[in-house]
Amino acid sequence: MDTWKSVKKGQGGVAHIVGEHGIGKTRILRSFEDRVKDEPHTWLVFQCISYYKNSAFYPIINLINSRLKIGKNDKNSEKLKKLEEALTRDNFDLNENIPILASLLSIPISKPYHSIALTPEKQRTKTIQFLLDWLIKAANRNPLLFVMEDVHWADSSTLEHLTLLMEKVDRARILI
Repeated sequence: MDTWKSVKKGQGGVAHIVGEHGIGKTRILRSFEDRVKDEPHTWLVFQCISYYKNSAFYPIINLINSRLKIGKNDKNSEKLKKLEEALTRDNFDLNENIPILASLLSIPISKPYHSIALTPEKQRTKTIQFLLDWLIKAANRNPLLFVMEDVHWADSSTLEHLTLLMEKVDRARILI
């Protein structure tokens, strides 16, 4: 709760909950969630799953699709519209960032957007930077609780994103 108070004032923090299976780690999170439920905040839960350990950004992609209500049966134009609405809310340059986010979510893009021609490493770097910027902008609106469950099953791209976020968290209203 002390760390949460600091987060609300603009200094982020990290809390590790570590222990054997079944000792109550999730119960601790739920108890914390109950204590802050009446305060303005955004609660994001990224669930790592062993089956997807080799799928780049899986927990992030899964959460974005869920939060933006992007369904498998949505038309590509509907998916792009949902991306545009989300990025417009945070004042992102759509021409620059829609191709990055659409690529991450495997959504084909159409005019007025153009595919970006980057090496896989530069694409990954731009994607991670965009995701960091997006989280920080979200935290500017509301303090952000960033929960990554079962991090031991996270893929390397998600771990890189998490590591970079932890390096920047002290300047944002984010509790990881």
